Amino acid sequence: LAAVEAAAERATRDSTVPRVRFCKRCRVPKPARTHHCSVCNRCVLKMDHHCPWVNNCVGFFNYRYFLLFLLHLAAGCVFVMCTCLLGHLQGHDLLSARNSSVLFVAVLCSSVLCALGIFLFWHVYLVLTNQTTIEFYSNRMDAMEARREGRTFRNQYSLGYRANAEQVFGPRTRSYLGWTLVSRTRPPGDGVDWPTHPREALHHV
Repeated sequence: LAAVEAAAERATRDSTVPRVRFCKRCRVPKPARTHHCSVCNRCVLKMDHHCPWVNNCVGFFNYRYFLLFLLHLAAGCVFVMCTCLLGHLQGHDLLSARNSSVLFVAVLCSSVLCALGIFLFWHVYLVLTNQTTIEFYSNRMDAMEARREGRTFRNQYSLGYRANAEQVFGPRTRSYLGWTLVSRTRPPGDGVDWPTHPREALHHV
């Protein structure tokens, strides 16, 4: 709360800093990229969406873990599929009644993997462009408005692929593979102040 109040004070003094809004339901300052979740009944920093599968909002503090959850679940599906198909490569007939359960598991994992793959690549795109799902739709409307006015829209929070990824996973150490490991460290920043590109967006979400 102290960080939010400090951001509000800076916005009052500096006209170039986005003004801090107030949530009518929580009755607290709502900084940029923060949205109120009607399911959790609270404001979430850098809210992406409310996920019913994890029964929680995906936002600033747990977005990295949500991405790793998708990645590790997809890797698990690939492992199970390869294990099931290994018997087929060894000469076992998966279409026989005896191996019907193995075939069912392989088909089930392949179906889950297709859905997970699309969802995972979508969020990788959001990470690399430094957007949330909510911001993607608002940015798309801003881009259409700028195009009609003959201007070029640029997401104010996008600082480059690597810098965008580091805002989610933290600074890269020795290898990018380190980002795929679970870490107990907090994400960089405080979820209130965000570095921006010099060119302002049409509005702040």
